[in-house]
Amino acid sequence: MSDITKMLGRIVAGAYYDMQEVRISTKNRIRDIIRKKVEGIDFDAVEEKKEDRDFKKKYTDKQLFNLWNDLLEKKEITEHEHRYVQMCWDLADESENIEDKYKNRMLEYVLQEKVYTEFLEKIRGIGPVISANLLKEFGDCSQYHTTSSLWCHTGNDVTGDGKAPKRHKDQKFNPRLLTFTWKISDNLMKQNKGIYRKCYNDAKTRYLNRKYPEGELEAKYGKPYKKEDTKLIKGHAHNMALRVTRKLFLAHYYGCAREMAGLDVREPYVKEALGHKDVTTWRDAVDWEGKYNF
Repeated sequence: MSDITKMLGRIVAGAYYDMQEVRISTKNRIRDIIRKKVEGIDFDAVEEKKEDRDFKKKYTDKQLFNLWNDLLEKKEITEHEHRYVQMCWDLADESENIEDKYKNRMLEYVLQEKVYTEFLEKIRGIGPVISANLLKEFGDCSQYHTTSSLWCHTGNDVTGDGKAPKRHKDQKFNPRLLTFTWKISDNLMKQNKGIYRKCYNDAKTRYLNRKYPEGELEAKYGKPYKKEDTKLIKGHAHNMALRVTRKLFLAHYYGCAREMAGLDVREPYVKEALGHKDVTTWRDAVDWEGKYNF
């Protein structure tokens, strides 16, 4: 792939998410206007923090304009207000057509890369959009000497006490990349089939079945654990299993990307240092995706 294609591919990959973010934020702002009008809340009113309110379930896209139409029928809004809100919503909808064009350009971009045609294209839950952004962010992984350094940069390693790293002013990981890789693991988990869903299932079962000494969970994680708790709560086990899943996927991306680029690939730590023999490679993942359903 030429340098120009690489640069343009990265621009397109970033622009897609930028446009998607604008569309979603625009719709949410319109949603909030309708919500406040329905609930009789002044637009300048100071409300509690958004995370304490769950109004998206009540004001879904499907329900939103039924409520807006009701306000018009009750003459609580004018015809012009009703029409203008609808027009602005439709404008946000139209941006999806442009997003689709960006998707097509991203597909052209990733099809030029062996890491896509040999690996990413064959994995359930990994499409051209995620693939283009993987290439944009990590490329051939030449900047990472080990899989662990990739995990560290994306915030997917764990500290000495077994906790995920926290954000602070001296943080060494990129929070944006942690969010991106979390989305990847969430996609992989939702497929119901494939090697990464199996990884998630196995990890979650293992975490839920583990029994901790009394007081350890409270001391290590604090709330919502109490001293007498000896088992992880389901949400915590879910998040830990997602981290295991994305670490495996990132290890596979690292191995394939470097191999396709003709770079040396170090063995995983568990194999190189600890002597583990049953280590899943990216080729194993491709074979599994092609052969097994469960």
